[in-house]
Amino acid sequence: MMINKHCIAHVNTNIKNNYKVILSRNLISYINDAIESVPEVSKLVLVTDENVYSLYGQSVIEALRTLDYPIMFFVVPVGRKHKSLQTASEIFKFLFKNEADSYTLILNLGGGTVGDLGGLVSALFLRGVRYFHIPTTLLSQVDSSIGSKVSVNFGKHLNSLTLFNPPYAVLSDPSLLRTLPDAEYRSGLAEIVKYAIVLDVELFEDIEYKPELLTDKEQIDSVLTRTIQKKCEIVSADPLEHSIFRLYNYGHEIGHAIEVAYSYHDLRHGEAVSIGMQASAWLGVQTGQTDPSILKRQTTILAKLGLPVNIPAELLNKHDPKKLALELDILLRKDKKCFLRDPQWVIPHELGHASYNVRVKEQLISECLKHVSEGSLPEI
Repeated sequence: MMINKHCIAHVNTNIKNNYKVILSRNLISYINDAIESVPEVSKLVLVTDENVYSLYGQSVIEALRTLDYPIMFFVVPVGRKHKSLQTASEIFKFLFKNEADSYTLILNLGGGTVGDLGGLVSALFLRGVRYFHIPTTLLSQVDSSIGSKVSVNFGKHLNSLTLFNPPYAVLSDPSLLRTLPDAEYRSGLAEIVKYAIVLDVELFEDIEYKPELLTDKEQIDSVLTRTIQKKCEIVSADPLEHSIFRLYNYGHEIGHAIEVAYSYHDLRHGEAVSIGMQASAWLGVQTGQTDPSILKRQTTILAKLGLPVNIPAELLNKHDPKKLALELDILLRKDKKCFLRDPQWVIPHELGHASYNVRVKEQLISECLKHVSEGSLPEI
């Protein structure tokens, strides 16, 4: 089939089904081809959000109407606060009301929130139905759509309700990034920098020398291919995230705590992860595990890409620093990656190499959180 010409990677999950990742511009031309490769489909359900629906919803639905399947669509409100059991419950009601069955194919058209919601619903509905990820943000194309895990938040517990439910396929179209707001695009760049620091020194040096490889949306395809293929390799080796996959948590330890402290609203995921990477690298320097030059080079590339290395001043004014440090400490220890309330860190040693499940002395964690809450993380 035509769609197979654009397959860039396979994921072997050893959990449920294996799947392909398709990367192609103007992928809407191939979406029907991909759907027709799925056996025994009774109907199609498009799950998307308000912004993506306004941009692409009608064109995707028109393309789907050329197939001989009933089509339904559910539009999620915009915002990470809607990645919740409440929203999932509304999708379940919609599916039952419209007589979806176990042969229904769900199409998740959107970013990480849509992908996680649709993936979780797919896992639970009628003992599980198949689904596609069709990621529309840079962050979801390079990161959240590739893997086996689907999650929703529970109050202040970020991604705390989780199932392992791999997609039937991932269909990524870099041309969809043209309509992505610049701030959202920059947020996705943080995940690429994260990957380069812990797994790919050559990519880090490439983007250090030529940042337009990332900043130019028309040149991003080769970097997308590289990062997606590596993540597929890691997921295949560790589908349940017990070992090497944990390198992808770099910057997410304190990053997740910052996201929750600011109510999933004031800082985008990639912005919080950017600050989190600075915190983790600083801890690495203090413990003698990270060469100071890595922190300096990381700071420089994040700044070049327009990503924060400290909480912005206008947001610091919303919190008393001591109270923020205390809240971050509480949130850090509630994170799913903790063991007996002891944070597990990813610490880089040199570019392209890092360790996971690293423990750090309490005094250093407290000092780091003080710097974070004051916006005073050292940059070199």
